[in-house]
Amino acid sequence: MKHLILFCLSAVLLTGCMTENTLNGYSQSKLDEILVTKDLADEGHYGVCKFYVPPEKRIEDRLPLVIYFEDEKPNDGANSIIEYVDKENNPAIVLIVPYGTNDYERALISQGVEDYVTSKLRTTEFAIHPHQIYVTGFGAGGMEAWKFATENTGWVATVATVCSGPPSGKVYNEPEVPVVMTEMNIWAVQYVDDPIVNNDYFKKVVTAIWTQNLSMCRFTEFFEGGHTTAPFKQRAFLDWMFGTRLSHGISGVENK
Repeated sequence: MKHLILFCLSAVLLTGCMTENTLNGYSQSKLDEILVTKDLADEGHYGVCKFYVPPEKRIEDRLPLVIYFEDEKPNDGANSIIEYVDKENNPAIVLIVPYGTNDYERALISQGVEDYVTSKLRTTEFAIHPHQIYVTGFGAGGMEAWKFATENTGWVATVATVCSGPPSGKVYNEPEVPVVMTEMNIWAVQYVDDPIVNNDYFKKVVTAIWTQNLSMCRFTEFFEGGHTTAPFKQRAFLDWMFGTRLSHGISGVENK
């Protein structure tokens, strides 16, 4: 009954904000102005990423870090997140991770991001709050986000994805789920009529997570919408993500 209530509440919360309080995203020229290209290879890693970092005058303390995994095709999910943290009073760092051309390249990119973030967590050079690291993405990028989150449960606070789920046969053996996400905040948004993502499979994954009594797991399913980044344009979705925190400290990191 508890899980059913959580399911219903999460659906109502997102449904109620789908027609108002929306974000529009920035133009490409605006993004070119505020994003910084970062080649992780400069530090012995792999992958050319893009960063949004707030102006110094807005950085008063450690900031949330959003790691957004791009889809194989361009999409505007990250665009809306950047508008949200840039225009609203929600300063945060946004790291946009490119989608690799094959499994090997994607694994290298994910490893590069993991190494880069964990190194920054242990320095004062980069103002990342250790309790507010969020992993997100859309479509194939969301699948990479799930994979990344399951491999970094020690410091990822939240995984929030749209039209995506754990890669079948790679991270999970359907419908069993490793007990690795029991302290992670989760919100997955799916569409029944999505022509790309196997919605039935993902529901089995969510059910398996709930059997572990994971009270922080949300799953919202819409009947219509197809394959869309629309939830990233809703402040309610982003408000929830930025309101979550890691429930435990990180070994070797000052957790203030």
